[in-house]
Amino acid sequence: MSTFKRRVWALLSGNAIGQAITVAISPLLTRLYSPEAFGQFGIFLSIVAILSVFATLRFERGIVVAGSVREQRSLFLLVAGIAVMTGGALTLLSMLIPRESLPPDASAHLVVLREWGWIIGLAVTLTGWEIALRHIALKRGYFGVMALSRVGHSCVQGGGQVAMGGLGWSAGLTLGAVISLAFRICWLAWALAKDLRFIFRRSLVDIRGAWRRNKDFPRYMVAASLCTSFISQGLMVMGGALASAAVVGQLYLAHRMLVLPMSLLTRSVTDVNFKELSEIDVNKIRRVYLSRAKRLILWGTGPFLAAFILSPFVYPLIFGDEWQAAGRFAQLLIPGLWVQFAISPFGPTFWVLKRNRLFLGLSIIRMILLFTGMGSGFMLFSAEGIAAGFSLGVTIGYALQHKLLLRALQ
Repeated sequence: MSTFKRRVWALLSGNAIGQAITVAISPLLTRLYSPEAFGQFGIFLSIVAILSVFATLRFERGIVVAGSVREQRSLFLLVAGIAVMTGGALTLLSMLIPRESLPPDASAHLVVLREWGWIIGLAVTLTGWEIALRHIALKRGYFGVMALSRVGHSCVQGGGQVAMGGLGWSAGLTLGAVISLAFRICWLAWALAKDLRFIFRRSLVDIRGAWRRNKDFPRYMVAASLCTSFISQGLMVMGGALASAAVVGQLYLAHRMLVLPMSLLTRSVTDVNFKELSEIDVNKIRRVYLSRAKRLILWGTGPFLAAFILSPFVYPLIFGDEWQAAGRFAQLLIPGLWVQFAISPFGPTFWVLKRNRLFLGLSIIRMILLFTGMGSGFMLFSAEGIAAGFSLGVTIGYALQHKLLLRALQ
């Protein structure tokens, strides 16, 4: 447990500083950019997150569980190559779509594709490289490197967005995110220079064999990760399809300000869980899971209850009067996010148990529950129904994950 705590705190410290920077500059960004700009930015991030599943085909999971250095080397190069091909294909596809074919009153998604299609492919490639480098660092146990890269990422992104917003560039949110992603890749590559030299020094790498030996990852995990991406980006996906960019911006800010502090712990616990559960006896996983999940529930109760009570008052006070709707949306999102906080860090347990097919089925069901909830909520209660339906769908989906994981661990 002491090793677990040290690793979590190493990642947590970097994430905490990075998130603090992001939260600290958010009141400034909400005064430099309109809700419409935030809505388009949220949709851009959701599109990149969903398409990035194809940038790695989930082979990066194999880097962590690979037993030999040669296998890790082959998988790293495989992921890097797939990311380049995927990003290039997306860029060419976006160039073939004539802008004039999109109607002026198109949905928020189409507006983003029209304005940012040329850079989506680049962002997807960079995301694939960042994922590959981060999993090499995770396999090596370089938790400090991962933490520092997160801090630098937040500094570059926030500083760039503020600077471009001060110059009146409405595209500053998106460009700042892409520039910061490139910075994080450079930082990780520099910190992992010794490992990367070893990777590229050997010319004989068994990429084809690595694909064959790890084919279960793309076979099951691509579809499962695609469902998970749609779930995590559900507010942007459904909001952009049903509501205006201004409403999507309110939903984005409400969700982002809640998820940022929540992810301080969940990201760190998820990474450490993945590494440690892949190395311990399977018979001990159930006990570890129940103990850590119970602890997360207890840790989250107080902060989430306080946020539920204060959100309608805090959001307009901090971010400005035009963000009052974000406070109401945040209050509706909190119950589902509390359940997600306690259960989501243990999703990698399915990969450790080699229950990829079960996780795929679970991901499909969770996605259906989420979008059904949001669609039904919108028909009944308009924009606020999207947030309420999201919360209900997330709660039921993670409760189902808990039950299936306990059954898999029997």
